[in-house]
Amino acid sequence: MDERYEVVRAHIGGWFVRRRADGARVSKYLSTAMLAENACHRMERESRARVRPCLRCGRKFGSEGAHNRLCDGCRSRCSTLDAQMLATSGLAGV
Repeated sequence: MDERYEVVRAHIGGWFVRRRADGARVSKYLSTAMLAENACHRMERESRARVRPCLRCGRKFGSEGAHNRLCDGCRSRCSTLDAQMLATSGLAGV
C-alpha cells in the first residue's frame, strides 16, 4: 500500500504526523507515539475514502478504499446469499 503519512519523533519532545511527499507536518504535536500512530492511520483511511459506484448496482456510496466496493445494501444481500449457499452445500458449521 502507498503510505502517504509517517509518524516522526519531534526533537522538542512528543510526536507528530508528517506527509511523506513534501515533509510537511500535518498534525499537532502529540504526547505519545500511539496517539500519533492513531492519527496517522486515520489520515491514511481518510485519504483513501471517496464516493464510488457500487460494483453490483452502480449506486454511488461513500467507499473507504479498494477493499470497499459494494454499497451496504448489496453487501447485506450478498452475505445473505453466502449463508444460504453454505447451508445448502452442507458446509455450514464446518
